[in-house]
Order: sequence, then structure tokens, then C-alpha cells
Amino acid sequence: MQWPAGKYGLPKALSGCPATTGLTWQTGWRYQDTEDFYGKNAHSASFHLDASVSASNLKRHFCMKTDTKNDNARPSWPKGQYCIYKKGSCPSGFSSGWIRWDDEDIRNSNNYQGTLPDGTYGRNTLIYFCCRSDGSKTIPIPLPTETPFFLLAQGSASCQQVQYAVAVTEWLRFDTEDVNNGDGYGGSYPYGAGINDHTMHYCYY
Repeated sequence: MQWPAGKYGLPKALSGCPATTGLTWQTGWRYQDTEDFYGKNAHSASFHLDASVSASNLKRHFCMKTDTKNDNARPSWPKGQYCIYKKGSCPSGFSSGWIRWDDEDIRNSNNYQGTLPDGTYGRNTLIYFCCRSDGSKTIPIPLPTETPFFLLAQGSASCQQVQYAVAVTEWLRFDTEDVNNGDGYGGSYPYGAGINDHTMHYCYY
């Protein structure tokens, strides 16, 4: 089985980007300088993201599919309830949305490298997503399961079931700026925006 057609991104797992046929993932990372005063960044006990998390800083990695030349041989994304990162137009069946992180205001040291989801990566962070809710989380969908991968939870903390895979919900809490906070979200976005600043919920398979 192949990864679906389109341009998009996935959270990068500690094990690396998913195994693929005829596709090379582009990678990148975002370093966020979050609230420095008694920072409260945190993550779930089960945590398989390629990310480093301290009380006041986070660095997370992305797997980006930017090549569409063999897409006529690839399947479409299946119906379900989940999100992926946006890169260009969302694949068919998805709606776009965004989350904004108000990062640390004083001596901000945000940084990035490589290929990233659509967004704005300055002193604050804004990332666009593609989400869908046209199927049931409890009906397993077909995706390649040769190696571990992540989707983003949509609508609730529970994960979309995937055929022949075990789904584990993991989370990452971002303690954003305390003073005049400008966090935001809109459109179709992953579950956890606005919860304790932002607490992103990831689905590990």
C-alpha cells in the first residue's frame, strides 16, 4: 500500500518518516520559544514524536510530501475523522484551518529549518492544517502500516482507527505567552487548540 496522493505533512515519529515506495519525504523542524516565566510545557507519558520538550521551549519535526508526479498511482485519502498538515491545497475531502501560538515576547529565539507546513514562522507560530470529519473514527481506514506514523486527532482526543494498527493518543502541551496572549484558531483544526493554551493531540500508529 502507498501513501495517498496530494501535498501534505505528517508529524515525524522518533522512528523517522514513514516507509514509502517511490516517494522521498522532505523534512523540517520548528523551534518554539514558549513562555519563559514558570514555563509549563509538558507531554504525555507515552510519547513517540520526534520532538524535544523543556519547560520553556519545544522543537518538533515534520515529514512533508511535496512531490506529486506519481500521484495518479496513489490512492485518495480515506473518509474518516483526522487531520494532517497543509502544504498547498488540501487533498480532496479535507477542509483547511489554522492554529496560532503566541510565543515568548522577551528575547524570543524561535527558529526553523527545512520544509515545513504552510504557515508563518516568525516571533510567533501559525500553522495550517487539513482536517476531515466525513467518516467514523471507529471504522478502520486503510493506510500503510509497515512503519510507525502519526495523524492528528480531530473533534475529540480519541484517534481514528487504522486497519492492522494499534492507535495510541499522545499529547503535547504548549505554554504560550502569558501577557496579552494572542493565541488563536479557526476553520477545521486538530483537537486541543485552546485547551491549557494549546494541547495538541496526536495519534500514534
